[in-house]
Amino acid sequence: DYEILMDGINNTPLGYVPDAGHIAHGGMDPLKIIKRYHEKIKHVHFKDMDCGGHWKTMGKGEIDFPGIVNYLAEIAYSGWIMVEEESKEARVNPDKAAFDNGKYIQKLKDHYEMN
Repeated sequence: DYEILMDGINNTPLGYVPDAGHIAHGGMDPLKIIKRYHEKIKHVHFKDMDCGGHWKTMGKGEIDFPGIVNYLAEIAYSGWIMVEEESKEARVNPDKAAFDNGKYIQKLKDHYEMN
């Protein structure tokens, strides 16, 4: 499906917005997909998921966000990264989930700035 989609938008102004959570939920590796189609990426969605397919607060699931961030830095990606939160924790206490996501993103940012 990705090949059909990417072939269809080749040589057009259209781009790709990978959602790490939905890619993983579909049984694929988000980092591999991002690497394969990086030239079409216009915006990135981060959403974490555990190995059972349940949405989690950032950093509490199985998705390799440090690897994704490092790769995006390697290719000098300068677009937006948006955190999307659909975890059980967010439904119960959205302020705490947003705060925890912010702390996790800050750790990723600090790590990236050190490298």
